[in-house]
Amino acid sequence: SEPSALTLAALDAALAPLGEAATKSTNRVMMELISSGVPTQMLWVSTIAEVVLKPFGLDSLDAYMAGSAADVERIVSRNPQLKGRQFLTPKLKRPAVLVMSGTVEAPDGYEASAASVAPLQMSPDFSGTPFHTKDGTVSYEPTSGTDRPPLTGVLLGGGFVETFAFGGEEPAEGQSGGNSVQMQAPLTPLSLARAVGISS
Repeated sequence: SEPSALTLAALDAALAPLGEAATKSTNRVMMELISSGVPTQMLWVSTIAEVVLKPFGLDSLDAYMAGSAADVERIVSRNPQLKGRQFLTPKLKRPAVLVMSGTVEAPDGYEASAASVAPLQMSPDFSGTPFHTKDGTVSYEPTSGTDRPPLTGVLLGGGFVETFAFGGEEPAEGQSGGNSVQMQAPLTPLSLARAVGISS
């Protein structure tokens, strides 16, 4: 609207869902999530899912992502254990490329440092850390008060996997990539809600 054409009635109208999300108190939602038992490490992701994505029905932490309906069909045909699982795909008339950015810091129980962080790119079709870190490998010191040994010489980054498989164990064979590398399934999918939470 042109500012000169705005009326008090127009200003008082209900906001569009995304505009309304921007006005919600994340602190209140976070406190409700804490009261309901959401683990601390999932608070921000769950808050973003509730505030930003829920109005659009996109808040599932367990929904997989794929680039298209055809991709979902191919993925499920090669991975029958995913039959019946929810997949979210981009709308056809929206931009074809959607990349959300995040940062890989450190495994649970370890400290991140400037030398051990790497960029994370997430999209409905492929996700990962495209390049190895500057020094090739990284090291992590355990968090204070834990009995864990330091992790040294950890290879981080260097490629992408289809997003439905992101978070699974590295493949026993096929580290150089390929069209059909077998991997163990991730314990939890990299859902849209997780990706948006990580990137925000």
